[in-house]
Order: sequence, then structure tokens, then C-alpha cells
Amino acid sequence: MHSKEGWGFVNKDGEEIISCKYEDADYFWFGAETAEVKLNGEWITIDKTGKQVTE
Repeated sequence: MHSKEGWGFVNKDGEEIISCKYEDADYFWFGAETAEVKLNGEWITIDKTGKQVTE
């Protein structure tokens, strides 16, 4: 999902589950537990709750 604030994620019902705060974002491919997002110019990995799982 994209808004004026940035990229985020919604569930299958269209409800926002991870806020739109990322400069860029990849998908949770084929049920993957993580996705790559860009925050403050750096690519990081997040889980389905939005928690960073890489440093």
C-alpha cells in the first residue's frame, strides 16, 4: 500500500497492518515471513508485525 507518508502493508481485508512509513518496500512473497523495506535510506528486513529482524 502506498500513501503520501510512504509504503506500508495491508491484510487481505484492506486493513493497514504495518504503517506507511517506508521509502520503498518489497512484498511478503508466497507467504514469506519477512520482507525487505527501505527506511532512512537503508534496506532492512521486517517481519509481518513490522519488527526489524536484521541490523
